[in-house]
Amino acid sequence: MHDHQLSHDPRQDLFALLTRLDAPCERGHQGSCKSQQKTASDPWASQTCWVNSFVLSKLDYANALLSGCRSTDIARLQRLQNRAARIVFQVPRCYSSSELLDSLHWLPIEKRIMFKILLYIYKSLNDLSPIYLSDCLTIYIPTREGLRSALDATRLVVPRSNRLIGDRSFSVQGPKLWNNIPLNIRVSPTVDSFKSNLKTHLY
Repeated sequence: MHDHQLSHDPRQDLFALLTRLDAPCERGHQGSCKSQQKTASDPWASQTCWVNSFVLSKLDYANALLSGCRSTDIARLQRLQNRAARIVFQVPRCYSSSELLDSLHWLPIEKRIMFKILLYIYKSLNDLSPIYLSDCLTIYIPTREGLRSALDATRLVVPRSNRLIGDRSFSVQGPKLWNNIPLNIRVSPTVDSFKSNLKTHLY
């Protein structure tokens, strides 16, 4: 098997597939936006299940590596997710994608990437991930007493990096994101509570 086959990104196949599935939505809903809103209020359970298991799983595939990518690349994946939402609700493009995503409780692509990175960090700090991830993180210890940060033992050191690729690395981008979320989320007692609190915050 060739190397390019081993590194195939499953997201690439979704563009052609979702384009074919999205076409009937455009042809079959030429009525007013009011009728489209009525249709959108009753999503098909089977389509939601299919999209969640087949489409979103591939959009989330290794998506932590996409942190810091060009905005054009993120926008391309966002168009995929928007198509998937239209397929669930069977509505054409004139319908607001953001409203569809909110109705499905789907985080947009950029925030899904942030969610995955922050989840990795939470697990790393709680000994729930491979040690090679934990080794990338360092707890911040203030050099002076009396600083507000001295009261927060969950902050991480953000390593200095002068290279673009270095800024995108887990050891740099991760601590930046982690330090910017509220303390009550960082100290969540369980993985499930952390995920729930973080998703609410990112919405």
